Amino acid sequence: MFWDLEPLTDGGSDCCGVIGYAQNPGGLSVSDIRSATAVILDPQGKMTGTIELPQGPSERGSETMFTKLLPGKQVFVCGSA
Repeated sequence: MFWDLEPLTDGGSDCCGVIGYAQNPGGLSVSDIRSATAVILDPQGKMTGTIELPQGPSERGSETMFTKLLPGKQVFVCGSA
């Protein structure tokens, strides 16, 4: 699931969110175990790159919730680990 995206100057996007969710077999929710992710999409939506992010302990989830393009082609991504 992606929580935020930032348009890039080439028409693509920097998107951030989570991957690795699993359906909770005991209810209408998803697992707590997940990984933070940030990817670069081209203007057609094809993934062209990933941004390596720190991850928290494997028994609890990490996620990114906000991304912002900064001057000098730097990307700021925040969330929780």
